[in-house]
Amino acid sequence: MTQDWIERIPELGLLQETALREQCVAVFTDACRQGGWTPKELDAIPMTLGYPGAPSLRTHIRAVARLAHQTFMVFRELHTDTRLLPDYPLLLAGALLHDVGKLLEYTRTPDGDFTFSRQGLLLRHPFSGAMLAAAHGLPDAVTHIIAVHAREGDGSPRSVEARIVNKADLLHFESVRDLLAASSA
Repeated sequence: MTQDWIERIPELGLLQETALREQCVAVFTDACRQGGWTPKELDAIPMTLGYPGAPSLRTHIRAVARLAHQTFMVFRELHTDTRLLPDYPLLLAGALLHDVGKLLEYTRTPDGDFTFSRQGLLLRHPFSGAMLAAAHGLPDAVTHIIAVHAREGDGSPRSVEARIVNKADLLHFESVRDLLAASSA
């Protein structure tokens, strides 16, 4: 099962800590089960319901994970003081799982469109994603990243890793939003 998920989201393979990678896979698997999705449907589920033509949830998850990874690589290359390096495994796990709650937040309509699920109308994805991560025993630091990555975390303390994921998420989301708007103008 892990290999299937690594083929779907290759950035999972960057997590060298086997136990943490397995926990991330368990969270994705459980989120699909609870939301009624298959892993292949991550290519169909939009990253956001607000912008028609937005990339898939899978693409967004991969983009945020890569942006977080590259940020770490820049820090590692430029900072000789290891105190200035974020915790890479926690950063990457949080980036990979930041939007896993969308698998519970969204549902398909009878005509094949996407909309908010009943649960999604009550709990946005940072909450449901954090609950999934906690239920699967991920470190509190990863649950924190998921919980505060979006606007729900504004005004709350964010770890360095959570701040990087927040910025990577916004960078991809806002770039997509603005590029879609510019292309339709």
